[in-house]
Amino acid sequence: MPVVSRSDCTQVDVTELWVATYTPATETTQASFELDLDPENGIQIEFNACQGVNNNNDLEDYYNRLVRDKEASVRELADVKKTLVGRSGGGNPKIDDFFASMGFCRTEG
Repeated sequence: MPVVSRSDCTQVDVTELWVATYTPATETTQASFELDLDPENGIQIEFNACQGVNNNNDLEDYYNRLVRDKEASVRELADVKKTLVGRSGGGNPKIDDFFASMGFCRTEG
C-alpha cells in the first residue's frame, strides 16, 4: 500500500435545524405531527481543520487525540500509522521500501 509522510485533516461540523408541527384532532380531522428541516436554515455545514493534541490539520495528531479521548483505539492509530509514516526525504524505511517495490531506487546526487 502507498505510504505518505503526513496528511491534512478536515473536520466537518454539521448543524441541522428541524421544525416540529403538531396539529391536534378536531371533530373532522385526525391529529397530525410533522417534522421537517427548516426551509431557510435547515442545514449548515462548516469545514474546519481537525483539532489534534499538539497540531491542527494533521490526521495522525487528530488520531492521537481520539485515542487520548477514548474515541478511537490504539489499534486504529496503529493502522493509520501504517500509511502515515512520518518524515520523508530519505532515511525512512517504509517510504524507501514502497519506492523500491515500485521499481525505483535511491541514488546519491
